[in-house]
Amino acid sequence: MVEGSQVDWAAHANDAASIIHEFLAFDEAVGKVMEFAKNDGNTAVLILPDHGNSGFSIGTSNCPGYDKLSLEQLFGAVSKIKLSANGIESVLVNTKPEEIKAVFKEYTGIDITGEELQTLLSSKNYKEGDYTKVGTSNNLAHNIVNILNSRNCFGFTTGGHTGEEVIMACYHPQGDLLKGHVMNRDVNNYMQEAAGLEVSLQELSDRLFVKHDQVFAGMNFTIDKKNPDFPLLRVKKGKNILEVKAFSSTKFKESKKPLKELVMAKNG
Repeated sequence: MVEGSQVDWAAHANDAASIIHEFLAFDEAVGKVMEFAKNDGNTAVLILPDHGNSGFSIGTSNCPGYDKLSLEQLFGAVSKIKLSANGIESVLVNTKPEEIKAVFKEYTGIDITGEELQTLLSSKNYKEGDYTKVGTSNNLAHNIVNILNSRNCFGFTTGGHTGEEVIMACYHPQGDLLKGHVMNRDVNNYMQEAAGLEVSLQELSDRLFVKHDQVFAGMNFTIDKKNPDFPLLRVKKGKNILEVKAFSSTKFKESKKPLKELVMAKNG
């Protein structure tokens, strides 16, 4: 499986340039996959997102008559941006105030105003910890994005996920394509059939994952909900402490001695 994961982060941040660059990179990856699939003759390809994000569109009040603009007028400014907003942020936090204007132009082609400079300076030392809130809170990356978007013709409706239907593309060497308006479960059923799997997704999930209270029965475990969106499972056994973040397979261990056995657990 190939995932273009950074496009989601870019959309949350309303970072138009990064969205476009990530799509181009993903398109290149798909090209390599299709080349392999056609040469192999035994590979099906399914391309789709798991959800929409940000309500990204061409056309804003910044660009009256945008439907009649040339490609250069629509994409010229955004094509000059060399880094993502987060990349520019990482540069600016280490840049002297008197050099920010020149550095910003170097990476974006934009001459910022004095007012925009003050906005950047006022947020220079604030980095949003939650990537889903970068597009809405007063952090440096968000203020960079606002400057970039004020010079282009791209619009957004939100900094969060959106509920529209998503597109899907399919390739099968024998032409057995998944077509039409389908539900997510139909995608799973198609992939199971194409892969020749004889067990259901639920059966596979039951084999591979188990609830934490079963895995760590008899041990002292708690769920830290200081961040309700990303709770943390903390397990203690003697001097050993194991931490498992929600939605992650990463485990953190605090101990002088290694645990004899680590078990993959489903947090929740």
